[in-house]
Amino acid sequence: MATSSADLEISVNYLRRILNFEDEQILECFTTLSKELHRFINSAELTIEAIEILIHLIACASRSEQHSSRQKNLQLLQSITESPILNNSGAKLLMLKSSTCKDFHSYPCLLIDFLSILQKINGTIPSALNTPQKIGLVSLLKKEIEESDDLKNDQQVSENINELQECLIRKLTERAEAARNLKKREKEFEDRLKPPDDFWCLSVMPREEDLLYQTLFLRRNKAKGKYNDLDHYLDVQFRLYREDCIVPLRDVYEEFIRKDAENENFRLENGRIYRDVNVQRETSTSIDHGEVFSIQLNDEHRQRIRWNNSKRLIFGSVLLLSFDRFKTTLFVLVSESKPDEMKETGTFRIKIFRTRQNQQIPRETPGILLEATSAYFEAYHHVLTAMQSIKEDNLPFQKYIVSCNNSVGMPFYLAIDPDIKFDLGPVLSVKQTIHESSDSSDDEKEFDVDISPLRTKSEKGTQKMNFEEYMMKVTDKDDWPSEEELGMDESQRKAFISSLTKEFVLIQGPPGTGKTYIGLQIAKTLLHNREKWKIIRGYDQNGEMIESKQCLLIVCYTNHALDQFVEGIIDFIPEKAFNNEIPSVIRIGNQSKNEAVNKYSIKNQRHKVQRRQHAREVLEAANRTKDTILSIRAILKIIQGQDVVLHFRQLKNFMSERHVHNFQNDPSENWLDWIHISPKSWFLEVQRKRSQKKRKRKAVKTKIRANLQQPVLDIVTEAEYEYSERSLDENVDFKFNENSIGINVNNQLSEILTDLQDRTCIQILHEEAEIVSIELKSSITANHNLIERKGNLWNLSFENRWKLYRHWLRKYVVDLKERLKMKENEFNEIFEDYKKARLELDEEILKHASVIAMTTTGAAKYHQLLMQIGPQITIIEEAAEVPEAHIVTAINPACEHLILIGDHKQLEPKPAVRELATRFNLSISLFERMLNNGLEYDCLQRQHRMRPEISELVRHMYPKLYDNSNVLEYENIKGIRQNLFFITHEYDEQYNRDGKSFSNEHEAEYVKELCTYLVKQGYKRSEITILAAYTGQMFLIRGKMPRAQFEGINTCVLDNYQGEENEIILLSLVRSNDNGDIGFLRRGNRICVALSRAKKGLYIIGNSKTLTKDCKEWQTVVKKIKSNNKEDTNREFPRPDCGKSFGKALPLYCQNHPEQEGIRAELPADFTRAPEGGCELFCGMTLKCGHVCHLRCHPYDTDHVVYECRRKCLNECDESHQCNKHCHFPKSCNCEVIMERILQCHHTVKLKCHIDPLEHQCVVDVTRTLLCEHNIILKCHINYEKYMCRELVTCTRDDCRHEYNRECHDIAFERRNKCERKVEKTLKCGHIEIIKCYQNIDGTFFYCTKKCLKQCYNNHICDRACHFSSECQCDVKIDKTLPRCGHDILIECSEEVNQLTRCTEQVDFILERCGHHQNISCSEKHRIETAEPGKRESYEKSIKCREIIPVDLPKCGHTKLAECWKSFKIKEAGKYMMDYKEDVYDLKCSKEVVFNLECGHSITTECCKKLSYENNCATSQTEGKAGIECETMVGLHLVCCHTTTVKCFESFRYENMKKLIASPRAFARAFTNIKCSEIVDIELNCGHMG
Repeated sequence: MATSSADLEISVNYLRRILNFEDEQILECFTTLSKELHRFINSAELTIEAIEILIHLIACASRSEQHSSRQKNLQLLQSITESPILNNSGAKLLMLKSSTCKDFHSYPCLLIDFLSILQKINGTIPSALNTPQKIGLVSLLKKEIEESDDLKNDQQVSENINELQECLIRKLTERAEAARNLKKREKEFEDRLKPPDDFWCLSVMPREEDLLYQTLFLRRNKAKGKYNDLDHYLDVQFRLYREDCIVPLRDVYEEFIRKDAENENFRLENGRIYRDVNVQRETSTSIDHGEVFSIQLNDEHRQRIRWNNSKRLIFGSVLLLSFDRFKTTLFVLVSESKPDEMKETGTFRIKIFRTRQNQQIPRETPGILLEATSAYFEAYHHVLTAMQSIKEDNLPFQKYIVSCNNSVGMPFYLAIDPDIKFDLGPVLSVKQTIHESSDSSDDEKEFDVDISPLRTKSEKGTQKMNFEEYMMKVTDKDDWPSEEELGMDESQRKAFISSLTKEFVLIQGPPGTGKTYIGLQIAKTLLHNREKWKIIRGYDQNGEMIESKQCLLIVCYTNHALDQFVEGIIDFIPEKAFNNEIPSVIRIGNQSKNEAVNKYSIKNQRHKVQRRQHAREVLEAANRTKDTILSIRAILKIIQGQDVVLHFRQLKNFMSERHVHNFQNDPSENWLDWIHISPKSWFLEVQRKRSQKKRKRKAVKTKIRANLQQPVLDIVTEAEYEYSERSLDENVDFKFNENSIGINVNNQLSEILTDLQDRTCIQILHEEAEIVSIELKSSITANHNLIERKGNLWNLSFENRWKLYRHWLRKYVVDLKERLKMKENEFNEIFEDYKKARLELDEEILKHASVIAMTTTGAAKYHQLLMQIGPQITIIEEAAEVPEAHIVTAINPACEHLILIGDHKQLEPKPAVRELATRFNLSISLFERMLNNGLEYDCLQRQHRMRPEISELVRHMYPKLYDNSNVLEYENIKGIRQNLFFITHEYDEQYNRDGKSFSNEHEAEYVKELCTYLVKQGYKRSEITILAAYTGQMFLIRGKMPRAQFEGINTCVLDNYQGEENEIILLSLVRSNDNGDIGFLRRGNRICVALSRAKKGLYIIGNSKTLTKDCKEWQTVVKKIKSNNKEDTNREFPRPDCGKSFGKALPLYCQNHPEQEGIRAELPADFTRAPEGGCELFCGMTLKCGHVCHLRCHPYDTDHVVYECRRKCLNECDESHQCNKHCHFPKSCNCEVIMERILQCHHTVKLKCHIDPLEHQCVVDVTRTLLCEHNIILKCHINYEKYMCRELVTCTRDDCRHEYNRECHDIAFERRNKCERKVEKTLKCGHIEIIKCYQNIDGTFFYCTKKCLKQCYNNHICDRACHFSSECQCDVKIDKTLPRCGHDILIECSEEVNQLTRCTEQVDFILERCGHHQNISCSEKHRIETAEPGKRESYEKSIKCREIIPVDLPKCGHTKLAECWKSFKIKEAGKYMMDYKEDVYDLKCSKEVVFNLECGHSITTECCKKLSYENNCATSQTEGKAGIECETMVGLHLVCCHTTTVKCFESFRYENMKKLIASPRAFARAFTNIKCSEIVDIELNCGHMG
C-alpha cells in the first residue's frame, strides 16, 4: 500500500501526495480513512484548494471499474452527498471561474470532474440529488460549461450536462406532483368518508368502551378549505373535542393495565395513581352538583405529595375509580377540592357517574384512583352538549364558518336599511383622553388627542360642533371621520369601520396595539346606537310585534380577561346597579375578584326580580339551606384547625344550667377570663411571673416566633388559577368570619405584640399562647365527676377548666354534624327544582340586560338560556386563543353580527392531547382558520407599549408593526446600563417529576437578586413582573422571596400572563441542556408573548446555546439582541464596552457615583457587591439625631425619611441608668431597668424604672372576707367592699317552689329571670306540651305545636298545626254541584255552595241589543236573565260583543271594521266627546282622501287628518300651525328684496312674522329659520368692500 501507517490524518499535503496514485489506490485510501475524510470535509481546513483537489481525486476514484470497488464507490459517494462540496462550498468554487491548482489541474478539467461525480451519484444514489440545492448546483455547472471556451463546443459534455439537468428537474416535478396529488387525494378521500354513527347520538360522558378501544374514525380540522356541509363540520369538531377529553383517560388506563400485569408497585408516565383510597360512608351536598361523595387518600401517600406545587385533583377534573383493579370502572368528577384541606386531611369530594344500572359504590373499601390530566371536564361537557343541540337552522354565519366564503356582507340590520345613521358622539369629542396600550391591559397608558380640527366641510372657520355633525350614514365609507377625529391611528380606524359595517369581523391585534381599546370603542358605539339594531322579526299570536333582542354578548376565554373588558364597558354604561334596578351590564360566572365588576354579577341581581310564588319559595328555601350548609362546614373547618377558642354563646346550649350561671354577668368577658384567653388575663400572668423568681407553673418550652423562617409571598398556584377559571357557581368563594364564633389565638397574639418591644414580656406572652394552643390540640375531656360538679367553676384548676371546655366542644361538634346531615338531605330533595327555578330567574334578569358578559365555558353551560335571550351582536375577545368548538357554541341563532378580536401569533388553543394538535389541527382556532381561508380581516399596526429595542424583537413576526411616539420618550432603567439585556449561562435545568415541570436554580436565584436590585433603585414593586416559562420555576422563585421584602411583585407563569404588561419584565427561560431540547419554548406564539410584555425594561436569562441550537425563531431573536448596539444609559460616564445587549454578565452602575466602573453581574452573588443597590462606598450622611447613616451607598430614600438609626442611645435617666436602646430620636428613653419599689399597700414589687409606683396597681393575691361572709382571693388593688361575690348559692322560688342557682351578689336574679324548668302542662286546646315553667301560668293561650288531626264530615284529616280556638277550614279540593244550575265546581271542602256561589262554566248567550252570540259565564247569564227589565240592559252593556262588523263613522260617513261593542260606544258619544271616543276605541278613519289646503295646493292624506285640518280655524292654517303642513315649494320675497324657494308652510310663517315686526333689520335678526344665500358686496367698518 502506498500510504504509511503514520499518515492517519487527512490534510491538504496528504491529498497532494496521493494525486499520482492509481484510481484503485485512491479509492482504497479514502475507504480506509473514511472517518478522517468525513471529519476533514466538515472541518475548517476545507479550503478552496482542498475542495478542488478532493473533487479531482473523488472523480478518479469513482472511475474504478473493478467489481470489488462498487461497494467502496457507493460508500465514498454517500459520504459527500450532504457535504459542503456539493452544497455552498462547491457553488463558491464554480463561481471563481478559475482553478487554484493550474500546475496539475485546469478549470475545464475541474468542470469535467464535477460533472463526472454528479453523474455517478445520479446513477447510484438518485434520491441524493432530488433537492432544489443540488439542482441549483447542476444549473450553475451547466452555465459554466456553456461559457467555457474549451468545453462549449464539446457535444458529448453538453449532452451529458443537459441530460443530467433534465433528469433531475423531471424527478423533482414528478415527486412534487405526486405529493400534491397524494395530499389532495387524502383530503378528498377523508372528506368523502361517512361517519360510522351519528355524533348526535354519541355519549358526552366517557364510557368504559372508550377506554378499551381506540377511536377509529377521526377527521382533521380543516386548516384551509371548506367543509362539505354543517353535518360534516359539526361531526369533525365534536369527535375531535370529545377525543381530546378521552385520550388522556385511555392512555393512563392502558398503562395501568399493562404495568399491573407485571408488578404491583409502579409509577405511571401518563398520569398519577392513588392506591388504597376510600369512599366514606356518608354522602354530602355540593352546591353545584347535588349529592356527592367524600373520598379519603392513603395517609402515607398524602404526606409525600407537594400539594402547593402541583395541579393534582383540581376541581372539574375527571378521574377513574375502581375497587377490582379496573375490571369495572367508575368515572368520577372532582366537585370540591382545596389544596390546604387535602394537605391536612387528604379528603376531597367527588360526583360519581355510574356506568351501569344498579351499580353499587363500595364504602370504606380500598380502591384505586387514576388521574390522567387536569383538563377541565365541565368545559368539555357543556361544549359537547351544546354542539349536539346545533341544527341546520340555528347556526348563523355558516357561509363563513363552514363554506369559507371570503367575501363578507353587511349585518342584517344594515342590509335591510342601508341608510341607517349612527351617532358617533361617544367616540368623538373636542378633547378626548384615550387609554391606549395593549391587549387586556390596554388602558394603563394615557395620551391626549386634540380633535380641534373636527368640523364640517362647510364650516372650516369654526370649531363649534352640533348634534347633527355626529350623525353619519354607516354604509357611506367616504363620510367616516378621520383618524384624528376618532382618536385612532389608520389601522385602528379601518378596523373600527369594518366592525360596524361587516357581519363577520376579524381584528388581529399584535402586542401593544390596543385591541382591547378598539374593542371597547366598538362596544361603546354599538350600545349607544342600539335602537338602530331593532328589527321586526314577525308577529305573535296576539298580533304583537316580535322584535330582536338589542343585547350585546361579550365572551372571553378566561375570567381575568372578561373582568378587564367588562370594567371598560361599565365606565360608559349608565349606573343602575344600586337603586334596585337591574343594571344594563350582567356578568355571569363565579365571583369576580374585581370589586367594580362583581357588583354587576348575576348573583347580586337576583333579589331585585319579582318571582312567581312557587319559584320564590323554592329559591328562598334552597338559599337558606345552602347558607346553613356552608356556615356549618366553615365552623367545622375552623374547629378542626385547632387555633380558635369558641365564644360562650356557641357552647351555652351544651352546658348544664348550673354551669351557665357561673358566667351570667358579662358572660363574654367572664368566659374569656375563665378560659384564660383574654389579653387582660395574659398581662396579669406577665406581671405575676415577673414578680416571682421561680415560676409556680412549669414553663412550657417555646420558640419565640421571630422571623427565623419568613413567610414567602402568597402564590396564585396553578391549581388555584385553574380553580378560579373553572368555577361557574357564584358560591365557591363563600366567606365565613371566624371572629363571629371565637378568638384565633395566633391572631390575638399578633395584635398584642404590635409595637411591643419588651423581650421578657414578649416571651411570656408567647408561652401563654403556646399553653392555649396545646390545650386546644389535646383530646382529654372531663370525666363524669367533673361534669356533674356543683361547685363554683372559678375554683377549678386550669387543667380541669380545659377538660370541661373540650367536653362542651365535643357535644357542639356532634350537634353540628347532625344538623349538617339534615340540611344536606333537605337540599338534595329540592336540588333539581332549585336549578330549574334559578334558571328561570336568570332568564328574567338577562331580558333586562343590554350587555351580557361570560366566559366561553359559561356560554356553553348557558347555551339554552342564550338561545332564549338571543343576543343580536357578539364580541369575542382573545378569539385566537379560544378553541373553535367554544366559539361555535357561544353563537346563538339570533346573532347577526360577530366580532372576533385576537392574535393567532400569540397564544393559541391548547388541546390536552399533543397529537390532536399537530396531526389533526385541533390547535388551530376559528380565528386562524378564517385567516388561512382568505377571509377579510384588519390588522392593527401601531404599538404603544414597548420601547423600540424591545418591539424590534417581534417585528419579524409583524413586518408592518411600528412604534407610537410615546414609546420613544421612555426613561432609561435606573442602575443598569442597558434597557434590554440577555444574560446567557450554562447552568443545567432540573426536572420536577411530581409537578411534571422544569426549574433552574441558577436562574431563580439570579432573578431574585436582580429584582432586589431594581427595588433598591427606587422602583415600586408593582412595576416589576417576573415571568417564568414553567410552573416549577415559578414555585422555585416564589419560595426564595420573603413576603416582607417582595410583597407586591407579581411572579407569574408565562401562559397566564398573555394580555398583560408591566414597566419591567424579568424573564426566566429555564431550559438549559446539551440536546437543544426546549419543549414548547420553540413555538413562535409563546416566544412572541414572552418578548412583548415589557414596556421599559426587559431582562432575559437563559442558555442561549440551548435555545438557538435547533430553533430558528430563537436564532433570529438572539441575533437581533446581539446586534442591538445601544449606547450606555449612564449618559454622564458611558463605557464603550457596555453598548451590547447580550452577554454573560449584566452591566450595572451606581446612580450616586456614576463615574465608577460599576458591577458586571454574572452570578447572583455579584449583586452583593451593591448591598443597598448603589456601590460599596458608605453613605455617611449626617442624620437629624446627630448620628451618621451606616448603610452602604443607596439610591433609595436619599433624604433618609424611612431610614432608622441603629446607633446606641447614650442618654441617662434620673437614676443614672444608661439607655441601652437603639437611637429613638425624638422619642423619650422610658428606662427599662427593673427596680424594687414599695407600693402604698406596703407590698414590694419590681417595676421598670420609668413607671411611677403611685400609679401602679398591686397584683399580689390576698384573702378577703366579703360582706356576705364568703372568703375570696383577690388582687390587692381590688376594693373588696364593692366586689360582687360570685359564689354560687341555691335558692327556692316563691311562686313555683323550684330551686335555682345564682351568684351570691345577684339578689334580683329571681325577679329578672323567669323559671325555665321544663314541665308538662295541658293547654286549652287539650294537647299536652312540655314547656317552660313560666309559660302559660295564668291559663292564657300558649302557641301549640301539635298537629290538629281533627276530621271533617268528609273524613279529611286536618294536618295543620293546632289552630285553637278557630274552626278547621278543610282546604281539600272536591267537586260540588251547584243547586241553581246543576254545574259541578271544584272548591274547598269547607266552603258551602249556595245561590250566591259563582259558576264559571262558559255558556252560549244571545245578546238582545245586537243579536250576536257570545260565550259568558253561567253566573253572568243568570244575573242578566233574572235582572229587572231596567237593569238587564245595563248588565248587557258590561259584556263586550267581540263580533267584527262594519261601523259607520258619523263624522265622515265612511265605514271601518271594528268590534260590535264599539259601534254602540260611538253612537252614544256626544258631539264634544266624539274625538275622545275615536281616540280611545281606535275608530279614527284611516281612508285616504284628496283635498285642497287653504293655500290652494292639494294633498293626499288620511281622512281623520283632513277632518282635523278642517276643524282648525283659518288663522291657524294661514299661520302654518295646522296639523298638516304643506310642503309644496313656492317662491318667497325676503325682506332683503331677494327671492328664494321654501316650503309653502314656511312661507305662511314668514309672512305672518313679518307683519308683527315692522323693522326689516330687526325681523332679519329675529327670524333666522330662512336665510338668504345670495352673495352681495357690503361696506365694512374700515370702508373697504367685502
